[in-house]
Amino acid sequence: MKPVLVLLLSVFSATLWAAPSRVDQLEQKMEQLGKEKQEVMQSVTVLDNRQALLDQKVTNLMDVIEASNSGINNSLSATSLFLTIVSIFLSLAAAVVAFYVTHLERKMKSMKDSVEAMSAAVSQKELEVKELVDEVNNNLESLFKRLQREDTKAVLNRLVEVPEDIDNLDAILLTRTLLPEDYAVLKQAYGTLLKRGTIVGERRLYDNGQIEVTQGQDPKSTYLLVFFQHFVGQSIEDDEMREPIIAFFKEGLDAAFDNDVRKEIKDICSVLSKPAVSFDKSAVLTAFRKALAASDRTKGHPEYVQLLQESLHDDALWAASAWKEGE
Repeated sequence: MKPVLVLLLSVFSATLWAAPSRVDQLEQKMEQLGKEKQEVMQSVTVLDNRQALLDQKVTNLMDVIEASNSGINNSLSATSLFLTIVSIFLSLAAAVVAFYVTHLERKMKSMKDSVEAMSAAVSQKELEVKELVDEVNNNLESLFKRLQREDTKAVLNRLVEVPEDIDNLDAILLTRTLLPEDYAVLKQAYGTLLKRGTIVGERRLYDNGQIEVTQGQDPKSTYLLVFFQHFVGQSIEDDEMREPIIAFFKEGLDAAFDNDVRKEIKDICSVLSKPAVSFDKSAVLTAFRKALAASDRTKGHPEYVQLLQESLHDDALWAASAWKEGE
């Protein structure tokens, strides 16, 4: 028991001896903690100041950002309006350009079609010209006759309108070959001349109203000369033209050349050789034989009488048309 007490006392004594140093340590730690607390409080104050400064800066920055946003919004609004106007303008410009391009395209297509049509027409014309050149080169005589025929028809139509113009056109008709169908046109012009009445020679009108007619060729005789040279057979068969053409036999022969006389002999014999006619064949033949004997062109040329007899092939008619000189 005693040893335990001794041990306890020893421990308690040691504890009491060590207590003062322990207290000192605690006081030092408390003092150190106070200093650290003061330092922390100073740091907190600094941090608070920095935070206030940062808050001020943030506030200023927010103001700047807000102002910037306002400016940006205004700029964006203005830009949006500008872009809208530009967009509208570009849309209108695009529409105009599209319309112009479409119009230009149509015009170009039309021009292309026109050029193609003109090219085809030119090609056709070139072909026609080539054919015409070939025709001219290969059928020059035929082409000349066709052109001459068209000119002859124009002359005849001119006479239908102005029958008095025969004095200016007779030379053309007397040197041309007329066709059987031209007889009706020439007769129409001659009939118009007879209805209007004729003025022989040149008519002159003076300022005082007086009319003077000079001597000249009767246009009726000119027409009869054309009938005699080209249509003596048809004229003999025509009841309206028979008497005028028979009366014109001698005058017609006076103006005829050798080939004309021979043609007229054959034409008359061709008509007289027809079996059924409505006129006196012997009277016509007698009148023509008398004209042959009286004409300065044919009298003294028995070959014409011989040609007439040979072409007639009708001895009875030849004998019936016999006449004595002076009758």
